[in-house]
Amino acid sequence: MKFLYLISLEGQGDETKTLVDQETWDWIHSPRPTFVNHSAREMETLPASVREALEEDEHFDGVFVTSGTCENDRAIAAPGVKLGGVRASFGSTMRLLAFVRANDIDIVDEYHGCIY
Repeated sequence: MKFLYLISLEGQGDETKTLVDQETWDWIHSPRPTFVNHSAREMETLPASVREALEEDEHFDGVFVTSGTCENDRAIAAPGVKLGGVRASFGSTMRLLAFVRANDIDIVDEYHGCIY
């Protein structure tokens, strides 16, 4: 059995369900960065596994977080775990549940946030 975490984001008529590993979960819930000169936006320092996954996208140029929505910004950027060559990110609950059953996954905890 694989123990993973669910990121559930909804907004503007869309939803996404993403399964992440412990390292990504811990990053989402890690302390907020120090915002220099009261900046509202800072470049985020990423855990190695998150950076490697995001760098698969040739257009990736970093993750920025804002002072008011730091955890949600991280959750939006969080890549799904890769199982069987597939990134575990879904646009529906039914697809998520089918993937969970097919891959013997136990969801340990969940985060609910917004798409904006």
